[in-house]
Amino acid sequence: MKVRTLAAALVGCASLTACEQASQQLPFDTATDQPVVRAVPAEGGTVSSNAGASVQIPAGALPAGTTVTLTPTASAGSESGAAVAPRAFRLAPDGLALAKPAEVSLTVDKSSPNAWLASVVVAGANGVEEVGEGGVDITSGIAHGQINALGLVTATIPEPGAVLRAGILSSATAQLAPAPRTDAAAAVATPTKSLRGDCGAARNRCGALTVEVSQNLRDLVDTVAVVYPRVAGQITISGATASGQLQLVAPLRVRLGGGRNSVAVPSRITAVPTATTVVTETAGRVTLTNVRIHAESGQHAGDTMTTLTVEYQGETAFIRVRHSFDATLGAGRTEPVTVAARIPLHRGV
Repeated sequence: MKVRTLAAALVGCASLTACEQASQQLPFDTATDQPVVRAVPAEGGTVSSNAGASVQIPAGALPAGTTVTLTPTASAGSESGAAVAPRAFRLAPDGLALAKPAEVSLTVDKSSPNAWLASVVVAGANGVEEVGEGGVDITSGIAHGQINALGLVTATIPEPGAVLRAGILSSATAQLAPAPRTDAAAAVATPTKSLRGDCGAARNRCGALTVEVSQNLRDLVDTVAVVYPRVAGQITISGATASGQLQLVAPLRVRLGGGRNSVAVPSRITAVPTATTVVTETAGRVTLTNVRIHAESGQHAGDTMTTLTVEYQGETAFIRVRHSFDATLGAGRTEPVTVAARIPLHRGV
């Protein structure tokens, strides 16, 4: 492995050596395959089964004394992807929302060639939650992720449409503003009224999304993919002003050197027009000045102001965004790395 440590912003943990610790063990507290019932105290607690699941509920996530039941059941594939463990686990009361996320650990079939992509999926009364922001210890065969509500919890290999392999950063994607158009003064037949992000769920994956990373980031690890990406929100345009927001959630799954572990780089980029944003439009292009970009990577977050250029044809539109942050190398040297995305949008007229 070329690098021993990365910043928390890169891998979501203090160092690669910390991620590649000795095989983890699930904190099982029962020796049967029967339902486990726990009254969760105010300080939180763990509900686990030796069938292969542990749920750590933090303090304040549930009212004191709430009874939680964990029941092993046969797993099955779903629209989210293929099951990568023989058991799923039903957490009841179904659909109960958590005030704070709970950490879930599930055993997986570590012999699967795609086990490093294993993700936690929760299906409940409130819908399906696909947790791309998780990781896998391949050595012990444990996948982990955070959930926000109770329901049927399964370790899943995401369906092919929910996984994007991150390419090497190209000049076309890295460039925030495309080259000037020769027909920039062309008349606009139908002005743009809105730009909407609406992809990521099952049957509506972000197939047109492109994510690329800088060569030096790619050199630090074995493989980089984006798991369960989502684009949501809407920017509404009224004359020269704009309001609303667009958000890209693109959890980077990084397989570390040697393939023993994979960790997530939580990556969220939100574009928000401000009071000083000015909208101009020519045929095939909308430009928004003074847009605030809020970017989050792990524990690091920051804001920048930029000009967004939207290219469109008919109702299909794209914007480019970019996020740069520092990776810390083993000798104490820091190196800037970049993640760029070309994001598909729906143009309303």
